[in-house]
Amino acid sequence: PEPKKQSWDDMKKDFSLAPVANLLSSLLGPAFVGLAPDCTGEETRSMAARLQPGQVLLLENTRFHAGDTHNSAEFAEQLAALCDIFVND
Repeated sequence: PEPKKQSWDDMKKDFSLAPVANLLSSLLGPAFVGLAPDCTGEETRSMAARLQPGQVLLLENTRFHAGDTHNSAEFAEQLAALCDIFVND
C-alpha cells in the first residue's frame, strides 16, 4: 500500500488484515477479541484498553500509514502505547 498514491478505501480493500482476523478467530476462539478498525486512533486505543489478560486484538495493517514506511518515532510511540507486545511481520 502507498498512502500517498491510494485512497484509504482502496488500500483497505486490497490490504486489510481481515482474512488474518478470520483465521485468528478460528485458532484462538474467545481469546481473540477482533480486528481493530485501524492501528492507531481513539477507537483502537479504546479496544486495547478493554483487553483482559490472555486476550488478543489484531491491529489493522500499519502500511496504511506513512509513518510506517518513514520510520516515524511518533508513529512508533502511538503503537507502543497500545500494548505490552507488538509483532510486526
